[in-house]
Amino acid sequence: MGATTYRWAIKTDNKLEQACKLIKIYCILNNVSPSDTSILVCAYIMVYGLNDKIKESILKAGVMGTPLSLQNEIYKVRKMGLLEGVGDKTRVSRKIVPEGVTALTPQTLVVINLDNR
Repeated sequence: MGATTYRWAIKTDNKLEQACKLIKIYCILNNVSPSDTSILVCAYIMVYGLNDKIKESILKAGVMGTPLSLQNEIYKVRKMGLLEGVGDKTRVSRKIVPEGVTALTPQTLVVINLDNR
């Protein structure tokens, strides 16, 4: 018996929202339950990377209240496996964003293979 294909088109307003949706899909399929704040912090890192300027942007946007709370949130998201360290840098896990993909494109195709065999 052949595979069944389902297609859903999801419209997002910007790359940050697109990243949030992609992270949520990954989390649902892998039984990971981050908070909305954790997803948003992860999405910022996915779209913009992580440096002092981005940390300041996250704080100015009101996502986190203090630099220490942001640091704790990043640690928590890393422990969930959504972020990984590479040398002295932090990036979104390669489980979510494959090797070689450096930026979100205007359209992202997500292929999910669900197998009950």
